[in-house]
Amino acid sequence: MDKRSELALFYLAYQEFSQKINIIQYDINKNQHRILFLTDYLDVPTIKSVLAIMRISKQAFNKLYRNLHERKLIDTRALEEDKRVKVLILTDLGKQVITKINQEQASNLEVLLHKNNNNWQKVLSEMANNYLRDI
Repeated sequence: MDKRSELALFYLAYQEFSQKINIIQYDINKNQHRILFLTDYLDVPTIKSVLAIMRISKQAFNKLYRNLHERKLIDTRALEEDKRVKVLILTDLGKQVITKINQEQASNLEVLLHKNNNNWQKVLSEMANNYLRDI
């Protein structure tokens, strides 16, 4: 497989992976999911680090954050070492939501890996083909 095809395969498989989960049932959008995921994943999820990873503006982040905060999924606190730095923290409800989403995504991958004898190339090919078939 040439590099161009590998890149396309990875891109299309990622599109399938990120869209396979029905985040609408959790009443969140793709960027809100990314905020919850990064807050759960990073050791010290500062607003600055999440903005850098997501490559979105502070204004765009604030709108997304406000909605998550109003729905009691996420909060902030000052970093002990530097009170100017804000760290994102998941509420109990936020932890429940991201745990359910992560479990569903992990389960989807587990099924594909088992079906394809743990061959990632085949898994990615199947995901890419599914994505193209469904558009």
